[in-house]
Amino acid sequence: MTTYATDPDRAAVVMAVRFEGATRGLKLFVRLDPSVNGNGGGGGTNGGADDATAQTAALTAADPNTVTNAANRDYALPTSLALRANRPFTEASAGFVGTPSDGLTQLDTARGLTPAYGSAQHGNVELTGGLDTSHGPVTLALGFGRNADQSVAVAGAALAWPFGFTLARYAAGWAAYDRQLRQPPTTFPGVSPAKTQELRSAYWLSVNVVKASEDKTFPGAIVASLASPWGQAVSAADNPDGKAVYFGSYREVFARDLYEAYTGLLTAGDISTARDTVRFLFDHQQLADGRMPRNSLLNGKKAPDTGGDQLDESAYPILMAYQAGLAGDAALWPKIRQAADFVVAHGPSFGSERWEEQGGYSPLHDRRRDRRSGRRRPDRRSAPRSRRGPRLPRDR
Repeated sequence: MTTYATDPDRAAVVMAVRFEGATRGLKLFVRLDPSVNGNGGGGGTNGGADDATAQTAALTAADPNTVTNAANRDYALPTSLALRANRPFTEASAGFVGTPSDGLTQLDTARGLTPAYGSAQHGNVELTGGLDTSHGPVTLALGFGRNADQSVAVAGAALAWPFGFTLARYAAGWAAYDRQLRQPPTTFPGVSPAKTQELRSAYWLSVNVVKASEDKTFPGAIVASLASPWGQAVSAADNPDGKAVYFGSYREVFARDLYEAYTGLLTAGDISTARDTVRFLFDHQQLADGRMPRNSLLNGKKAPDTGGDQLDESAYPILMAYQAGLAGDAALWPKIRQAADFVVAHGPSFGSERWEEQGGYSPLHDRRRDRRSGRRRPDRRSAPRSRRGPRLPRDR
């Protein structure tokens, strides 16, 4: 059983590992299969390859390369990570995934790290370490830094505190955040106390996941998802234009998905983060002509897979600004008006409309019926558009 906590004071994840059941006579190992800096090496071209070093004091991997085919990813930095335990590893080895040097392959075939390798350079690397369980549960720390020495030091500092202390401080941080939010109902009509508690727990977990999906460097940049579907379709060995492949997947900012996160935060009472999302869209993501790209990197610049335009991506931020009480913000207002002008000038049919594959007219504009007669309203698509643009309410 493993319990995870982020160290509130440093860039480290701490894990308390407890082995249940009969472990007598067993040798236990930990395997680290890193993808440092968002890309992993492998194959003949070793796109975005990593380097690994194995010692009983620490297992480290690094990728100093910050250049990928994502030209706008100017916030990338050299990255290293180190895995340490609260007592030295009994043995350690570095290898290449899926080869005879892979620790998992060695354990399957020889039941040991035989032979052990001190390093694996420039490839799709993995690291394996033997755990000393003779003195009770094991605590592991995965530390991050700009180089190996820094990441080793971060992991060591995280292990200097008892895991219970780190876990308590981690939980206290989220509890402090939750106290600022709206409380969910304590009862629901016709719902049992057990089901009510389940619903309340889902509320807290949901809002915490949304908040955790916000980038720490760019406030308001909440990614569509921390998960990465279709990752198996992208080869880490590719080198487009001689550069490591970048695969952002849903770990990018889509205005449409950000609206979903924003409404959750607004409902929960986190007005501050909700307003940060609005400012991110208009201050970082908005393009010169007023539109929003289909998706952007965390810095707001267009992602390599941004694709065609989708008009709702430009419309949602206007609504967000109004709902968050920012429609009258003097600095934002020109940008809001520019987005509204773009939507009016290009709707109701523009780009791929929705879900990337579908073009045509939005049913909200094209299929409306008169409420009193039930007849379809006249087609106004050929009517001249207003030069003044929409009138948006302002805060008083």
